Amino acid sequence: MVPRSIVREGTCRLLRYFITKKLSGDITRLQVAYDYLVKGMSPSDISRRYGVSKCSVSATVRKVIDTVGKEWIARWVVKTFYKRIMGVDPIIMVINRGRSSTYYCILCSREVTDPLTHVRTRHTDIVDRMLRAVIRGVNL
Repeated sequence: MVPRSIVREGTCRLLRYFITKKLSGDITRLQVAYDYLVKGMSPSDISRRYGVSKCSVSATVRKVIDTVGKEWIARWVVKTFYKRIMGVDPIIMVINRGRSSTYYCILCSREVTDPLTHVRTRHTDIVDRMLRAVIRGVNL
């Protein structure tokens, strides 16, 4: 049996990761984890679906499982929180300009070069608030 405190810590760390990704406009990792762990899709099917390599799919799933410690916990976390995280609105807009993309933070009203780092360093308060909102009402 996995100690409850470790489950909570790993679960919160994983949710924080997914929320930060979602706020920065990246939902691929959450979708990959959901398709593999919950839907039972193969890495080959997932890689074709999202245009990522099978190695990337495997690495994402491995990171998710390693973060919480056990595959069944990862499956429960992803299944339980998927819709709640998908309901979080991103704060980074992607502006496509021909062959390149520009990222724009809605809250800062400025262009950013690395959306994930920007959200992680400049908007920790929003990540914390979203984390509390996502886990509200679920016993960890």
